[in-house]
Amino acid sequence: MTSLNNWIDSNTGNFQYKIFWPYSEEFNPKREAVDIYVRIPADREIPRGDYIGTFITFKHVKWLREGYKETGECAHGAYFPGDNLIFVDEISHKIIEATLEDLLKKPEFKGCFEECKSS
Repeated sequence: MTSLNNWIDSNTGNFQYKIFWPYSEEFNPKREAVDIYVRIPADREIPRGDYIGTFITFKHVKWLREGYKETGECAHGAYFPGDNLIFVDEISHKIIEATLEDLLKKPEFKGCFEECKSS
């Protein structure tokens, strides 16, 4: 996937987002977990600012749980804890933008994203 770690303007112009990928390994959009930074430029239902949430694919959760079964973590894979998680089929610009457009209209946005506080 191109444009990792760069700000991208949404097709609608309602927000910008960045896919944070700090690894040197090849990006697999069907089996990854990435932090997504979202920049809201103007006050809407969601106040202007930068937010962060994690997009995680179902295949990534399956892979983690299989590992937990072997290591004993998370009661041998019986549960998967997490904050600010959004589960998706794959990490793609199309899915990210559609998900963000939808969540920005709903109160669930604040449960999926945390505001980034400037230091």
